[in-house]
Order: sequence, then C-alpha cells, then structure tokens
Amino acid sequence: MAYDLLQQEQSSGSIVTFCEKFDDMLGGGVPVGKITEFCGAPGIGKTQIGMQLAVDVQIPDEFGDLMERPFT
Repeated sequence: MAYDLLQQEQSSGSIVTFCEKFDDMLGGGVPVGKITEFCGAPGIGKTQIGMQLAVDVQIPDEFGDLMERPFT
C-alpha cells in the first residue's frame, strides 16, 4: 500500500511556472496534489506566483502536459 502511494505521488507531475530557475529550485515545478507555501516579505511576488499558477493550470492539454511544456 505504501509503495502504491509512492508511485502515485511520483507520477502526479508538477505545474511549471515558465521560469526555468524557479522551477529548478522547486524540483521541476509546483507539485500537483501537495500543499506548497510561498512566504516572504511584502512585494516579492507571492501574489504574482499564485496568479501565474492559476493561469498555467488552465492552458489546454493540446499545448502539452503540465510537466512537459517548454520554457519561454
């Protein structure tokens, strides 16, 4: 059972932010199905990250899988 959960977690993928360095820091993007907390001083872009992720998850599948989109 634990092994099945591990396989499911590893296959769930990540949401790319279209910022290569930020995605690398996160290990490939924001993990799907997990809670990720962004914290820091006012004005560093936490709200911008949230809004960008809200847009990223709505990109149609025809443009690629969540974790296989090219960086721009």
